[in-house]
Amino acid sequence: MNWTVLEGTADLHALEAASGDRGFLVLKHSTRCPVSSQAALSLQRWEAPADTPPLFLVYVVEDRSLSLAMA
Repeated sequence: MNWTVLEGTADLHALEAASGDRGFLVLKHSTRCPVSSQAALSLQRWEAPADTPPLFLVYVVEDRSLSLAMA
């Protein structure tokens, strides 16, 4: 599965505006958490169906302000 890293609230707002009714998925990933690392690894290996919404990634430690804005 391929994902795009969101970097800052401007990226999030642009994504929300562009997505309309389609929707999207966001993984809030903590590089300090082994459970989060396993979840990210599982998503990397996932063979997503063609109709899967786009997947985005937020690094919660590295981009704390974006992570908090999404909470």
